[in-house]
Amino acid sequence: MAIALFGLLAWLPASSQTSNISFAGGWGPPELAHLEFGVRSNQWRYSVHGGVILGGDIYSMGLGVQYHVLGNSDLTDIRPWYFRGGLTYTHEEQANAAVDDIWLTLRTGRQFNFNSRMGISGELGVMRNVYNQTDETDDGESPNEFRFSPMPVFRVNLFVRL
Repeated sequence: MAIALFGLLAWLPASSQTSNISFAGGWGPPELAHLEFGVRSNQWRYSVHGGVILGGDIYSMGLGVQYHVLGNSDLTDIRPWYFRGGLTYTHEEQANAAVDDIWLTLRTGRQFNFNSRMGISGELGVMRNVYNQTDETDDGESPNEFRFSPMPVFRVNLFVRL
């Protein structure tokens, strides 16, 4: 469904006039396989996202803010290099526990524009666990708690500006 939406939006005429609204889809921890809605104001972008592990029992939702700081693009007035910060809540159902986490992420990224409306972005940075709650079941086993913090993080997105 998301691929069909991106394909449909990609056929919109590529003009220099785009709105301040964008949609993105991609993959990277802790957002998982995610969809994102964003609003831009000058070089600032504010976003909300939701994601899942396909075929798994993990989902995420969160907020992000990014500021475009460096570079120029021939296709848009948005600078391609940016810094991004965000908070992401994840919930995981394990066989013997339910695990809730909140992750703080700090990243730097770059957009590669195909035209004024569409492109891909890549990000590298670090994430840190700032909250963890594990509710164990009564079976006496310990839950799987793999929580190194801080951890390196990456993300890849396909985006469409309306």
